[in-house]
Amino acid sequence: MGTLKHVVVAVDGSAPSRRATAFALTLAAREAARISFCTVVDPVPAYAHAAGGAPIDVGGMLAALKEEAGGFCLEATARAAAHGVDASSSIMEGSAPDALREFAERNGADAIVVGTHGRRGAARVMLGSVASAMVRSAHVPVFTVRADATVAALGPIVVAVDVSKPSLAALRTALSLARSEQCALHLVHVFDDYDLDRIGEYPGYDPPIARRRAMAQTSDQLVGIADRVRVENVPFTSQMCEGDPVAETLAVAARVHARFVAVGTHGRNALGRFVYGSVAEGLIRDAPLPVMTVRVQQPVPAPRSSP
Repeated sequence: MGTLKHVVVAVDGSAPSRRATAFALTLAAREAARISFCTVVDPVPAYAHAAGGAPIDVGGMLAALKEEAGGFCLEATARAAAHGVDASSSIMEGSAPDALREFAERNGADAIVVGTHGRRGAARVMLGSVASAMVRSAHVPVFTVRADATVAALGPIVVAVDVSKPSLAALRTALSLARSEQCALHLVHVFDDYDLDRIGEYPGYDPPIARRRAMAQTSDQLVGIADRVRVENVPFTSQMCEGDPVAETLAVAARVHARFVAVGTHGRNALGRFVYGSVAEGLIRDAPLPVMTVRVQQPVPAPRSSP
């Protein structure tokens, strides 16, 4: 039995949606998982009017939108049947991120697959903003897939690692998937100024010495992480390099022909170590292969007592 038993896939008929479906089918086949294809229809405001001011037949429009959404689901379930994957479909109304997240939680899904870009219209699911919202709020791993992403049935997993809780959570999930699918892991840490900042300035601070110290400390921590992976009997490599974190991580992924890249996130607008606007966003935006994000929810600070 695989790590994933139930995968939710957002569909809207767009190119990213179809690519996300292709990836989800390979994932489900490898994991012996079932798929729920979900389409979210924006409700039509009751006060909507046509350009000339005439009221719109809200009921008729909603019915048309649902019919179109049903076509998206029918196409996806037919593809699943052709691949021998157990699949069902659901059409929902409301906010796409909320509807998808609540459906996944209500039905015990183990992962969500969503395209990174899409369209507005009948089924507003694949927009980049929706994918971003899923990454920030979902309680299960989220796979984001670009329209031009390479979808491979086989291949190793590349994990962007540091010593943060989100990074280690992503590593645990990737390790579990690697074990169930009998594939290799490639751990990658790209040394940058964040590692240097963790050392901080001190009396007699010397930048070159501080950099060497930070690199040595980071290297020791990565050795500790590698030791944890080694006992799991999963084939892996571990490396630290310097340069642009997104470019270097994707270079490793290309070199090893990875199936997807894994990265950890915080449950807030910034994605923890991999800050939105930085590495995580860059991977999701630029990766020519699927990206798995694993969120670690941040504790809510206790209210400060009044003096």
